[in-house]
Amino acid sequence: MSINLEKAYFKKLEEYVGKKLNIVSNENEITIIYDVETSYVLQEEKEIFYFYCIQRNERIKIAEYYSEKEMETNFAIAIKGFFSEGIDYSGLEKIEGVVKLSDVNEIMKVHIGESYYSIMNPQKLKINLEEKGANKYNIYLLGPNGECEYIEENEEAPFGFERFYNEALYLKVILERVRGYEAIFEETLSEKEIYDIIK
Repeated sequence: MSINLEKAYFKKLEEYVGKKLNIVSNENEITIIYDVETSYVLQEEKEIFYFYCIQRNERIKIAEYYSEKEMETNFAIAIKGFFSEGIDYSGLEKIEGVVKLSDVNEIMKVHIGESYYSIMNPQKLKINLEEKGANKYNIYLLGPNGECEYIEENEEAPFGFERFYNEALYLKVILERVRGYEAIFEETLSEKEIYDIIK
């Protein structure tokens, strides 16, 4: 087996990322050069795809993919992230020091949007906040089959609310990247595939 990405894939990848990419590929390896110090490398070895960042000759493993479909999707979304502006967390100041749950909801509604979080009402593929006692909160991502990916357990306000805000903002950015991927690559990902990307 080898990495079998067609020219059309790379063309769509550049459209998705929004810029021309410096891509070097051969049968078992694809390198995308970011700058003189940083490259992203995808290698196939014994039917597993390994994704690395190489920075100043140091190799850092980012992920392993076990199918071509998983590799094609996750590689594109990761490259989009690496070549995009960083996530803007400047709105966090609005929630710093907040200790009332009702205030958190109002701030989140305005600055994040209700599609990405839920408070005291578990919803799948959202960052959920639940109260677990006097000023104790759990934060988790709920999967399509009811699986919970806990981010914080028994965290106190205001820190717990700040973490909730950051996680919901991160989810919003990742889901926007997923939607962009689906549009450009003309694919519809299942809830399970989306959950595996965002968890």
